[in-house]
Amino acid sequence: MKDFIFSKEFANYRKKQVEAVVSVIHDELLNGDPSVIKGQLKLARRIFRIPGEMVGEKALVPNLKQLINADFTRVYVELSRKGMVEDE
Repeated sequence: MKDFIFSKEFANYRKKQVEAVVSVIHDELLNGDPSVIKGQLKLARRIFRIPGEMVGEKALVPNLKQLINADFTRVYVELSRKGMVEDE
């Protein structure tokens, strides 16, 4: 399992996962209720943590935290980009 988590295939999955999170949050910002975004981010964080919980190796925790942080950085960057493009 740990080999899969650090594989290219899983990196592609994480990229799609981030795209889905960005899409949902962006739609909520534009057309919905922005007050639910905190809950959406909390849910995303839980989902992003599932693979690490499945591995269960304490030695991998720092590496897994880096992956989760990288995913959230991508979420914030993509949301910022979408905001800048739509404001033009």
